[in-house]
Amino acid sequence: MREKVGIFGGSFHPPHTSHVLAAERFLQAEQLDRLYVVPAFLPPHKALSRGAGDADRLAMTRLAFAPLGERVTVSTLEVDKRRACYTLETLCEVRDLHPEADLFLYVGGDMLLSFETWHEFEELFRLCTVCTLAREDDEPTLRRHADHLAKTYGARIKLLGSCVPTSSTEVREALFAHRQTDKVPSAVLDYIHTHRLYTREGEISRAQALVRETLSEKRARHVFGVVEEAEALARAFDCSEETVQDLRLLALLHDVTKEKSTQEQLVLCEEWNVALSEDDRQVPKGLHAITAAAFAAREFGLPEELTDALRYHTTGRADMSFFEKVIFLADYIEAGRTYPPCLALRRLFWEGMEKALPEERHAVLNHAVRVGLDMTLQDLAEEGKYVHPDTVDARDFLVSQNF
Repeated sequence: MREKVGIFGGSFHPPHTSHVLAAERFLQAEQLDRLYVVPAFLPPHKALSRGAGDADRLAMTRLAFAPLGERVTVSTLEVDKRRACYTLETLCEVRDLHPEADLFLYVGGDMLLSFETWHEFEELFRLCTVCTLAREDDEPTLRRHADHLAKTYGARIKLLGSCVPTSSTEVREALFAHRQTDKVPSAVLDYIHTHRLYTREGEISRAQALVRETLSEKRARHVFGVVEEAEALARAFDCSEETVQDLRLLALLHDVTKEKSTQEQLVLCEEWNVALSEDDRQVPKGLHAITAAAFAAREFGLPEELTDALRYHTTGRADMSFFEKVIFLADYIEAGRTYPPCLALRRLFWEGMEKALPEERHAVLNHAVRVGLDMTLQDLAEEGKYVHPDTVDARDFLVSQNF
């Protein structure tokens, strides 16, 4: 009898009970001799969200699927490549490991509905049987689509029944909010708590380690200076602890790609599908702000309202948010900056804050940002360098508001 080998992929971010139940149903229904559970590095269909890195996801996945026994192997086939992998590539590697086996691929019901958009999906149909579980309220739709795939492409599709779905996004949100959840296996939940995953504190620790491990000592010193300055600004505005932590994380990430070359920055933009304007390309020293924003979104799952503070921390832009102004100014005036204009701006801001009434503090911030933009524009003019229109727009907007 031919060996039966299954592949069960996903981000497992974190692995939850529905993942385990689906894998168990897959094992039993197809009588699999071996099941490879394959955490993705970066799934082509979605960016990974904040809360845990690859090593932690692997560890959690091993804990989650351990009760299913020795037939289940958590594979590092995709994570080890450190790049996006298409399902066909992984399937072919498993086939090479088991050349005489019948292959079975498990996908979620929503993935089956979009299967015709997958990379070389017809070759996937040729190589394996595709198995899925339907959401309880969507089984008729899934059956009709399975029939369509079978008739159109000769696909072998098996519906293994129905299930109550669990949203990984909702699980992460519950963990971030410190809410109780029964959707995560107890061993995984213990790991999450022990390693402070899916918490702002844990994200900050991960970002601190990233700065120490990937940046030069001089650059890291500047970054930690910006962290201190951003936190001081937040405290001066009586910000909530949540806002303080968000600003601390943004400050840690603002120069995360600073030491990459212009060519490396451009490659990152291409790999991450980041659109660059002609103006962006004319200011290569500002590319690190754009790639830092993309990195924060992909690796930490930060929303746009936060990543924009990274995106515009060098150029500024019209009508900047509070987060954008704080990171822009903190980067300009952190204590390690000894350039006279930086020292003058630092003195201007903090002396203004000391004299200001609470309701006047935002005016002091706006004025300091405007002065910083004026200094930037003057420096660029003196050096004969290209001026990004965003910087002019930022300055002009504040001038129009009488700052």
